Amino acid sequence: MLKCYKVFGLVLCGVASLGLVGCFSSAPLRTGHEADIVIALPQEDFPRVIAELREAVRESDGMPLRQTLTSLQFWVPAERFEEFHERISDLGEVVHEEILWPTAADEYARLKIRLAQERQQVDNYKELLEEAGDTEERIQIAGKIAMHSARARNVQTRLNFADAAGKRAKWKVALEPQKRPGPLGWPFYLLYHGLRWSFVWD
Repeated sequence: MLKCYKVFGLVLCGVASLGLVGCFSSAPLRTGHEADIVIALPQEDFPRVIAELREAVRESDGMPLRQTLTSLQFWVPAERFEEFHERISDLGEVVHEEILWPTAADEYARLKIRLAQERQQVDNYKELLEEAGDTEERIQIAGKIAMHSARARNVQTRLNFADAAGKRAKWKVALEPQKRPGPLGWPFYLLYHGLRWSFVWD
C-alpha cells in the first residue's frame, strides 16, 4: 500500500511551489496574426496571381495549406506579415479585409504550469520509489511515474505546438472577378476611386 500521508505531503509542497511560480513569473506572449482578404481583379489573371502567391510563400519560408481555383490559404513567418499585407493589397482591389491578432498567452502560461506540475509529480514518486519496501508498492509507484511521465510528454507536445503557432501568420486570400460599371456608371466609378486615392495620399 502506498504511503498516503507522505504522498499527500509531497503533492501539497509541489502545488504550493507552483502557485508561487504562477503568481510571480510572466509567460512570454505568443501571438499569431490571422488575415482574411478578398481581392477583385480580372478573372483571366487568377492563375497567374495564385502562382505568384505560392512562389512568394515558398521564398518566405512559409507553407501553402489549401488551394482552389480562386483562393489560397497559407502561413508565413509572423515577422513578414506586414510585407505580405502590402504585397497582397497591391494585387487588385481589396473588397473585404479582416485581420485578427489572437493571443495564446493564457494557454501558453497554463501549459507551462501544467508541465511543471507533471514533472514535479514524477520527481515526487521517484523519491517514494527509493524508499518503497515490498514489490507491490514499488509496482504501484512505478505505474504512477509512467503515468505522469506520459502526461508530461503530451503537455510538452502541446506547448511546442502553441509556441510554433504563435510564430506564424495565417492568410486566406480569395479572388473574385472584378466588376466593371456600365456606360452610365463610369463617372461614378472614377469619382469613387479618385476620392479614395485622395484620402489615401492625404
